[in-house]
Amino acid sequence: MPAVRPGRGVYVKNEAQSAAITHGRPAKEGVFVGLAVKQKGRGFNSLIADQTVIDDDEDYLLITKGKVLVPFVSGCAKGDRVYITSANVLTETQSGNTPYGTVVEIQGQRGTPTGKMWVDLDLKTDLDVS
Repeated sequence: MPAVRPGRGVYVKNEAQSAAITHGRPAKEGVFVGLAVKQKGRGFNSLIADQTVIDDDEDYLLITKGKVLVPFVSGCAKGDRVYITSANVLTETQSGNTPYGTVVEIQGQRGTPTGKMWVDLDLKTDLDVS
């Protein structure tokens, strides 16, 4: 199970047509972005590496709210916005990408593991306080 601080999600179908999605990794499906959670188990004779793969046309849960633990994006700092590409890769580049969330803790802060960071999916855009 991926590391999350509970949030809501939606059930979606992997319609990438060419790319498998990995359980516990950032994903984009249609207008939704979040953390992919595999719902369907594999047979006992499948390879261990395939146990976490969400295949094309497979249903899965996409956690879309709350804080999620994701791979660290080089150069990110607390408070930075992150975006997701069409290839399900997180980046700090806004141009042509979809808002994913805001970094709330980076590796080494409050026990966050090396190579990981916490992202708040609820903070995709700036708040209008006017």
